Amino acid sequence: MKILAVIVIYKPNEVDVINNILQFINEVDNLIIWKNSPSTEIQNYFETKTKFKNKIITLGSEINRGIAFPLNKAYEIFMNPSNEYSHLLTMDQDSKWINFKDYKRKISNSSCNAIYTPIVNSKVSIDKDFLNIHSCITSGTIFTYEALKKIGKFNEQYSVDCVDYDFSFRANRKGVKIYKVNGSFMDQIFGIPISSKFLNFKSYEYSAKRLFFITRNHILMWRDYPDQINETIKKRILKDHIFGKLIKVLLIEDMKLKKIFFIIKGIISGILNDRSKNY
Repeated sequence: MKILAVIVIYKPNEVDVINNILQFINEVDNLIIWKNSPSTEIQNYFETKTKFKNKIITLGSEINRGIAFPLNKAYEIFMNPSNEYSHLLTMDQDSKWINFKDYKRKISNSSCNAIYTPIVNSKVSIDKDFLNIHSCITSGTIFTYEALKKIGKFNEQYSVDCVDYDFSFRANRKGVKIYKVNGSFMDQIFGIPISSKFLNFKSYEYSAKRLFFITRNHILMWRDYPDQINETIKKRILKDHIFGKLIKVLLIEDMKLKKIFFIIKGIISGILNDRSKNY
């Protein structure tokens, strides 16, 4: 099992990202650190203060290119037969592994050419060693070589938001299984968690610009994959990313007018199938 990992960093808390990387780097063969913004401490730490210097591949122009573009650069390296990689691990900078070594061991014992994903933000085990699921998030996901070859590159039209749904739905269409691996745990931060002191609910805060892409891309996904968007996913989109998000912005978030404007703009762009902006 030869693993190429890629982590995309953007305006990181560098100490946190270093600690997150330390949870899995010993178990991978190479790690691409893709810079979507200026960063020096992470690269310097792994190249000068650890035994992992020869594992590190630093890429990116320190300009934000979203998620799909750097993942596709990793894809090209991964798919080069001369590199002899068997698995690709995709990581977010805000993901923290609890037991990556166990996750890797269980996947190495599986003979399926598939997509594997951990249990995220929960410590509750599942009934099966490998549970077949409909979709997964990008971070923490491991693709076998043959599975990724069948799915193809990551969709740069989505760029950041819904990249995970896109590859999941293409996998479903092509007969590639997605498995949640029992006993494998990872914590993931989505946005900036906030809560109301007076109202009994929480929100995950994003910039107004990011809310545009979240809203638009979920509507585009609805258009692109009508065979994959079941009633549960439709309700989740409407609740979490459109109407429910508008209510939470009004009640507990800052910069209300600007965020509402960008959410409405995202709704209109999605309905009009406007894919001209990527990040």
